[in-house]
Amino acid sequence: MLLNRSARFGKGFALAGLLFFALIAAAPQPLLACGWAGDGDSDDIEADAVGADGKALSAEEEKAPFDDPRLQLAMGEKFRLGTGVPVDLAKARFWYSLAARLGLAAAQNNLAAMFEQGLGGPGNLAKAAKWYQMAARQGEANAQHSLGIMYRDGRGVTRDQAKALKWIEAAAAGGHASAVTDLGMIRRGQSSPNRRRSPPE
Repeated sequence: MLLNRSARFGKGFALAGLLFFALIAAAPQPLLACGWAGDGDSDDIEADAVGADGKALSAEEEKAPFDDPRLQLAMGEKFRLGTGVPVDLAKARFWYSLAARLGLAAAQNNLAAMFEQGLGGPGNLAKAAKWYQMAARQGEANAQHSLGIMYRDGRGVTRDQAKALKWIEAAAAGGHASAVTDLGMIRRGQSSPNRRRSPPE
C-alpha cells in the first residue's frame, strides 16, 4: 500500500514537472539589446565620429587613427588644459599613457610629471623617474632637467650627483632655461633652489 501511494505521488510530480517546463518554453522571451555595432543589422554609416569629449571630431582628427601617439598627446593636452572640454586630469593621464607607451617623448615627459605631482591619479616618484628617463634618452629637454633634479635630490631614484649633472647639462645644451640657470649655480658651487614645477607645457 505504501508503494502504491509512492508511485502515484511520483507520477504526479513527473506530470507537474513536464507541465512546468512546457509553460516556460512557451513563455515570451525577455527583450535583449538590439545588437552590436558592426553587425550590419542597423548600422548608421552616416553617423559622426566623436572624440572622448563627446563632440564631433574635426576632419583631421577623424582621419588620424587613435593609435597615433601625436593625437593621443593632443587629447591629453585638451583634458589637462581644458581646451574645449572640462579639465579632467585622470583622462589627461590616460591619453598621455597611451602615447607614452608608443614611445612619444613629449607624452613620456608629461606622464612622468603627472606621476611626480600626483595629478590625475596617485603620485609615484619611481614611475616618474622611469618615464622621465625614457623621454630624456630621446633628447626631451624638460625630461632631462626633471630627471637631473630627481637625481640631485634623490627623489624616486638613488641620489647621484654625477647623473644629476649629466642630465642637467644635457637639458641646458638643449636650451632649457631652468637647466641653464641650475647648471650655472652648480658650477659656482651653489645649490639650485628646489622648485615645485608647474604642470608640463
